[in-house]
Amino acid sequence: MKKVISILLIIAMMLSFPVTASASDLTTADALTVLRAAAGLITLTAEQATKFGITGTPSTTDALRILRAAAGITVPADTGTANAPAAIGAVSVGSVIKFGGYDWRVLEVKDGRALILSDRLLEKRIFSQGSGRYHVWSVSEIRKWLNDEFYNSFNSTDRAKIQQTTITNADNQWFGASGGEDTADYIFLLSIDEVVKYFGDSGQLQNRPAEAWWIDDQFNSARRAFCISCSFNWCGNRSTNPNGFGCFWWLRSPGSDTYIAAGIYNDGTLNVSGDNVAEEGAIRPAMWIDL
Repeated sequence: MKKVISILLIIAMMLSFPVTASASDLTTADALTVLRAAAGLITLTAEQATKFGITGTPSTTDALRILRAAAGITVPADTGTANAPAAIGAVSVGSVIKFGGYDWRVLEVKDGRALILSDRLLEKRIFSQGSGRYHVWSVSEIRKWLNDEFYNSFNSTDRAKIQQTTITNADNQWFGASGGEDTADYIFLLSIDEVVKYFGDSGQLQNRPAEAWWIDDQFNSARRAFCISCSFNWCGNRSTNPNGFGCFWWLRSPGSDTYIAAGIYNDGTLNVSGDNVAEEGAIRPAMWIDL
């Protein structure tokens, strides 16, 4: 611990320079305060913990996160790594924040709110069981689980920050399968349109390649997501990537038929045609929260 603290103190002194107006309002002095708290030398006040975005015991990782924010250092969104969570009050698109015990990637910031997506895949679940309209988000089992059991797993303070949002459920852009009625959700899965919007648009969604069933483009790496603990259908081998298993994750959009929903394959390709809703896929929730 003494060695780590000494190294961080040196880094802090090296980074003690004026921060541009566009950078975080956190400072290197804040990082040193958190560092002292991590070493057990002081105890953070409730006000300081809120400012620094710390909900548990302060750590040297928290200090490094604040140092990076103070220096205006950002980490690219498509690296496939879990970035150190940023303070809630200093979010920016592409940053990773801690909320409700999970790490979330910020996709958009608007009007005092942020659209966040879980940085890692949380667990495996079927989309729905059965046939007919079970590919439709509004009646899916995964929607019910996200807005009931998963939503209620957050404490009352965090639930108050999660905003109910009108969700547009468009038809499948290539195959015409119905997306069903729009919904009002606290927590949801991304749609095909939103994946293209937030992870990169190569133009293939609007201009489908001949006989294509999925989008395989330069944004595969950005769309790829990892799960440390899960090993199930559509997952890659963890031994090939230190970040964990690259896994298939569900989208809320319909696929090519009435028992199919769209998703992202373990290599990052966007499967517009989709997979059977009764099969297991990974869950990557999204939500709008108040900042």
